Amino acid sequence: MPVPVRILIACCSTSPRETIAEILRGWGADVVFAANVDEAQKILNEQTMSLVFCEADIVNGTFRDLLDAISRSRAAARLVALVHDEGGYRKAIQAGAFEAIPIPCQRSDVQWAVIRATRR
Repeated sequence: MPVPVRILIACCSTSPRETIAEILRGWGADVVFAANVDEAQKILNEQTMSLVFCEADIVNGTFRDLLDAISRSRAAARLVALVHDEGGYRKAIQAGAFEAIPIPCQRSDVQWAVIRATRR
């Protein structure tokens, strides 16, 4: 990753959150956490994020709530939905997510999402 980026991980499940954070920190990214939609929306309103990883279903909402928050902000953040199956992947992409990756998260999926997002 050529330029350090700020990335929000909106995830209440410990395993994917820690896996993604470890991968991103290894690349020098500044990682911020939110455990629910309200926290994530507050962070997006107050800080500039390059990328958001979000569980498809998160406490008090879904990734769609964060897509709406991103579209209302002036930031050019991209959202990567964390999904459990092929149906979840299709729904996330159709709803406007930049990318969707399966849980459990694989290093290569996370890295590829970051590479693609930072190139655009």
